[in-house]
Amino acid sequence: MYPLVYAGSGGGDGYSSSLCLEGSLDPEFVKGKIVLCDRGINSRAAKGEVVKKAGGIGIILANGVFDGEGLVADCHVLPATAVAAANGDEIRRYIDSSSKTKSQATATIVFKGTRLGVRRVGQKLNFLVRVQATEVKLSPGSTSMKTGSIVWSDGKHNVTSPLIVTMQQPL
Repeated sequence: MYPLVYAGSGGGDGYSSSLCLEGSLDPEFVKGKIVLCDRGINSRAAKGEVVKKAGGIGIILANGVFDGEGLVADCHVLPATAVAAANGDEIRRYIDSSSKTKSQATATIVFKGTRLGVRRVGQKLNFLVRVQATEVKLSPGSTSMKTGSIVWSDGKHNVTSPLIVTMQQPL
């Protein structure tokens, strides 16, 4: 378990630090901690660079209200995870409640490896994705989007690929 902090609580103007913008984090506040950063302005990967430069050991990227519940996978320089907007709110409440009880909020980011359904280097596999859904009544010209994921697995390793399905009513 490592100490967990919300970047927006660490001084500065609060706004820049909450977004983990370049030069916005106080190294004394984040050193040796997992840092919760809000999405927006700079790239998701750049936020990890900012946290690392300030001495943080991990990052949780929280979607904002406009990002919603959809998640994007990125390569990071630190152990990292992304969470939906509602989960980000929940984590901020946890951190806030811990500070009120004078106990340190903690978190662990566990990497459980990857799962690929391949047996040899260069192997190519075909796959079929079937989407089952209830009937959606859309007005002409409107669209609806749903997200999910596909997990590639060999029983030992696992890689999750995002999947987005868009439904559109013809004009």
